Amino acid sequence: MKKHYLSTIALITVSSTAFADARSNLVLENRCSEPVYFTVDPGNTTGQSIQHKKIDPNTYQDIGEYINNSMNPFSYTSKLNIAYSFIDPNKKPINEATIDYKLINGYTSNEADFNIFGNVAVNENRTHLNHTWHSYSPKMSLKIPTYTITACPIETKPNSKSLLNGIDRVLLFGDSLSDQGNLYTYTGGVIPKSTPYNNGMFSNGPTWAYMLAKKLSDLQKPIAFSSYAVGGATTIINPEWVEQGLPYNLGGEIEIYKKADSGAHDSDKELAIIFIGGNDYLSISDSEDMAKIPDIARKVTDKIISSIDEINVQKTILIGIPNLSLVPESEMRGNQKQLAEVSRLHNKYLEDFARDKPNITFISINDMFEKLVTNTAEFNEEFKTKINPDKVGETCWKGGYFMPSPGDFDSKEFYNNLITSDSDLLGANQEAAESFDINKIPLNPDITSAILGAETGQMCDNPEEFVFWDNVHPTRQVQEALFKHISKALNIELITSV
Repeated sequence: MKKHYLSTIALITVSSTAFADARSNLVLENRCSEPVYFTVDPGNTTGQSIQHKKIDPNTYQDIGEYINNSMNPFSYTSKLNIAYSFIDPNKKPINEATIDYKLINGYTSNEADFNIFGNVAVNENRTHLNHTWHSYSPKMSLKIPTYTITACPIETKPNSKSLLNGIDRVLLFGDSLSDQGNLYTYTGGVIPKSTPYNNGMFSNGPTWAYMLAKKLSDLQKPIAFSSYAVGGATTIINPEWVEQGLPYNLGGEIEIYKKADSGAHDSDKELAIIFIGGNDYLSISDSEDMAKIPDIARKVTDKIISSIDEINVQKTILIGIPNLSLVPESEMRGNQKQLAEVSRLHNKYLEDFARDKPNITFISINDMFEKLVTNTAEFNEEFKTKINPDKVGETCWKGGYFMPSPGDFDSKEFYNNLITSDSDLLGANQEAAESFDINKIPLNPDITSAILGAETGQMCDNPEEFVFWDNVHPTRQVQEALFKHISKALNIELITSV
């Protein structure tokens, strides 16, 4: 009897370990020109059943988590069905597209497998997506992947004047505005926390770079995309005018590229995009002498310019920065005057350098962001967004935001305690918590805003109305607008089939 009891306990323990839970978060998105009606059959997951949910054009809705947490080895696979139609449910709708979604709660890893039929995409994939992960990273951080179901996805087509003509691979160097998950990987799934951040990216949706990479991979002649952008990265190593943590910087990204490449690719068929600089400026003091601002901007842009020869490829794209004084972080710090001027000079120096150089192109994004702030209605019309002009300067993140002052207490200790006290993020694993090294995290506003956004307060229920997800990073619809703007500058045609 005792032996049988112990065997039963052992079986329960093995089952619990083997099949803990497979979590996923679903977002329904409509890029069509008319409303669509989504239906979601959750199978045996914990998610909600949805019947003909109306999603208006150019909007999206997070419908929450769908989890298989079965400890029964005979029911560790969940089969979900997702579909949408254009017709009102009262008029016998015909599905325009369907998705068969298998969510597998596995022994060594979880698996999500999507078979996609019709005019729909999952995380920008049109026919099939297979993703494997484990609920907990090596640092025991809880990982919840987000899958966006998009009706009427965008397709791309480079035209005869495209800067991508003759290019086999695109290289990207930058910071959190472009990071597709590199810092998330470097920190073992800790920053930015998934969720509320999307799959290791600093927003509630994909970055412009993720969207561009997916579209280039779908071309008849695919173009490879290698991203070395990492959240928190600066251009200058520990610039003396701001407070920094450990450096992630442009030079380091280039070194990683060189070591990984080692001449394996033809640089005459490569195009480099450099989109960096915000982290060099965001925490400039509100008391910084305005006479020193030109020198600060010159040091940063000189480093960007010198990196062009270090990368040494056929074509280079320099993307300017937005007016950083418009970022909520700047209002909180009171350094709008300094950031407005340094942003202007940063863009001027890069644009002046690129002028009349056939293989170097400067792309300005400042006008796009100025339009977003000063003429939101026109921005919404151009980029198919639903941003509320009364919320342009606000952030979706709601909570007791405050910026720890090193003069008051040890900010590293504050953020370290904030992360390691998160039972979901580091689980109950004390060893994982103790091994977490805050000294390897760059504690500039780029990173601290994401930590605070994930660990304190709460996110709004209507993010499609906001420009900012947290105090620094834009929402998914602004990232998509950035993707459209950059694609246009690259002479890439965007096609939405309805």
